[in-house]
Amino acid sequence: MLSNLLIELYRAAQGMAVDEFQEYSMGLLNSLVPFDSAIYGSGVLKQQGLQIHECFLHNQPVEVISDYAAITHADPVLRAARANPDRVIRFHPPTLFSGKESWPLFDYAKRYEHSDGMSTVHIDQDAPHSQILSMWRADKDSHFLKQDGWIAEQVLPHFLEALKINQALAIHRSVKDTDRSTAAIARQNGTLHFCSMGFRKLVNMEWPDWEGAILPDPLMDELARIGSTGFCTATIRVSVKCIGELLFLKASRVSASVSCPAIRPALLQKTYGLTPAEARVAIVLLEGISARDVADYLSVSHHTVRTQLKQIYAKLGVDTRARFVKLLLGLAQ
Repeated sequence: MLSNLLIELYRAAQGMAVDEFQEYSMGLLNSLVPFDSAIYGSGVLKQQGLQIHECFLHNQPVEVISDYAAITHADPVLRAARANPDRVIRFHPPTLFSGKESWPLFDYAKRYEHSDGMSTVHIDQDAPHSQILSMWRADKDSHFLKQDGWIAEQVLPHFLEALKINQALAIHRSVKDTDRSTAAIARQNGTLHFCSMGFRKLVNMEWPDWEGAILPDPLMDELARIGSTGFCTATIRVSVKCIGELLFLKASRVSASVSCPAIRPALLQKTYGLTPAEARVAIVLLEGISARDVADYLSVSHHTVRTQLKQIYAKLGVDTRARFVKLLLGLAQ
């Protein structure tokens, strides 16, 4: 049964979207070791605990991340898992956190129905990040057994490898250029599923204190606007492509010699009479994406984009890309 599950895990990794695969892979694991909720996370192990940078939540609200950040320094399960990498730590929160000094941990476990749990940490010696997988049952009398821990230990390396394959293929399909070192994948609520070191470093240029598993609020506020194709400041530019429930992000540094236009689709619609679709194409062009890549970027046909470009140029009264850019840069100022 275990071998068949692993074959299915790797097969699904190559064909499913990121959010579908993460939920599906949890379902496969659940078929072997039943649980009610779980979190897979990737982050940096520090002296004061785990700083989560990417995560997938199964039957858990996004608030569980920030709430855990407040108690990670006191978590004995994390300390035990860190001291025994790739080994599963089974624990019973109502008993383990029964002491007065452990009340914040007890309250956290009760709030999110962590009545019985298993956790394991994988420390990658060749990378700055470590992976953590935790599973919980809501019934305090439904304990994980030693056999459950053994199964989880056998599956975990394959689970992590399949996730890497799935994320790499998703980035390959969504980012058309050869540089994927500044890419990220997030849910609509800002929770990061994948975040390259290059993306994190660029975002830190704008928000130096940001180091969490959720995109900064100002960035999410802009990306949530209807018709938004990205975020831009004098420091960085973040372009976004929506595929289903996921945001595929690409960050780049803004050259000091290039102005960064703050133009919204509504302004182009009001000023030049562009349709919402034409306004999106115009803004993507202004962000430096080549005309031939616009169709792939916006997930529309090349014929549609060619027609829209003709309409845009006609409405703006320009006949070259250079004049188009000059006109819109002037509008932004």
